[in-house]
Amino acid sequence: GMRIVHIYHSGVLVELDETVLLFDWWQGELPDFDHGKLVLCFVSHRHHDHYDPRIFSLDKSCPNICLLLDSGIDSNTFPQVNAEIIAVGPYHDYMVSGVRVRTAQSNDEGVAFLVEAEGKSIYHSGDLNVWWWDRDRKLNECSDAMFRHEIEELGAHNVDVAFVPLDTRLADP
Repeated sequence: GMRIVHIYHSGVLVELDETVLLFDWWQGELPDFDHGKLVLCFVSHRHHDHYDPRIFSLDKSCPNICLLLDSGIDSNTFPQVNAEIIAVGPYHDYMVSGVRVRTAQSNDEGVAFLVEAEGKSIYHSGDLNVWWWDRDRKLNECSDAMFRHEIEELGAHNVDVAFVPLDTRLADP
């Protein structure tokens, strides 16, 4: 099965039979989940509304945890943790305990994630989006083109679940 809990903003928890995926948690309380499962904690980029250092305390309650953090986050700020930490960059393919993680380049900052686990395909956009702001149309068209290119490169077509940002400040194209 698959249980999805929206925590706050871009923060999402996905619990599968044997794996827990935690994306961009920075605010709000974590929902209950089985702490004995493999826990993969993803951070798409360093902006405060996608990353909070409290993720480094998850190793105290989750014995089998791996943190996949955008390489733009300064590793000198990381405390000592009893967890594997993988600095992820765009256009890479990672395997973590049988879970496949592919990354794309964001057109804001950091990466987007495509995760294949337990026969499910889960896409988390981070801040990769069609950023259609009130600005020169050519900039918006470039944003749109980059988004489409990155999705194509990533192969994020037949996904079971996709998490993408919604922003009420965006203009209509």
